Amino acid sequence: MALDYFQKEDATDYDNLMKPENASELKKIKAAAKAAVVKDQALSRKRNLDNPRQLAKHISKKKLEMVKEGLTIPTYALHIRKLGDISFVDIVRDGEEFLKPIMLSTREDILQANELQYASIVIESIILLAQVIGIKADISSGTLQQLVKEINTVVAHTTSILAAVDSLRKAMQGGTRIQQAQGVWRVIRATYDAGIMMTIMKSIFDNMTYWDWIKSVIQMAAVVASSISTDGIALVAKIALALASAAIFVKKFTNLTKFEVMSSSADENEKYLTVLTV
Repeated sequence: MALDYFQKEDATDYDNLMKPENASELKKIKAAAKAAVVKDQALSRKRNLDNPRQLAKHISKKKLEMVKEGLTIPTYALHIRKLGDISFVDIVRDGEEFLKPIMLSTREDILQANELQYASIVIESIILLAQVIGIKADISSGTLQQLVKEINTVVAHTTSILAAVDSLRKAMQGGTRIQQAQGVWRVIRATYDAGIMMTIMKSIFDNMTYWDWIKSVIQMAAVVASSISTDGIALVAKIALALASAAIFVKKFTNLTKFEVMSSSADENEKYLTVLTV
């Protein structure tokens, strides 16, 4: 199934992988994907996975650290500030300007900032997925900027992804850690189903060798496909561990609520101005 997914999303590299001269690479990639699925399925059969101490017994110390680091890998952050009566959004990465600030003077400006926030949540969910599977994720600022351009509009117009992020936002506002982790899993599942996951995976593995990134992509696709039948139980348990260090991630959902309020206010102002001009 993972190879079918790879063929659908990246036919050129799939065809290259299938060439006779690359048979040894294909064999290694298949073995790595199978091993990842077997580990995930074995973990899903363990009891009390929602207990961090019980879960830690089944994960190596190195893998445990990778899980906990899953939401600390920087993408970009949106900081809302006011200057007089006008609100702005600064878009930063590692304390430096990542994209030009947005002045939130119209509903379109607010929607633009909102779309960027949705995109960052989707990207970080896939980075987290890589880390909990045991694959080190990394992405340069230049590659990240290109990725945002590629997926921003697609995310904003994919109903299933928007619904999954909104469901996650509700969980982040008052749900248990497991409910929040289930919300992240739904975002991952929606991203996988929509085909956007491949684009993100290519970017977060851009520092790998050619064969390593293909192996990583197929491993992730295999684990997600396998996890669908178990509602992602093993992945959810590990994601819950990562959410213990998710202060920056949590702030993204606070921003979404603020943008929603701003958008509603902008709509009311526009209605008022329309009445005045009639």
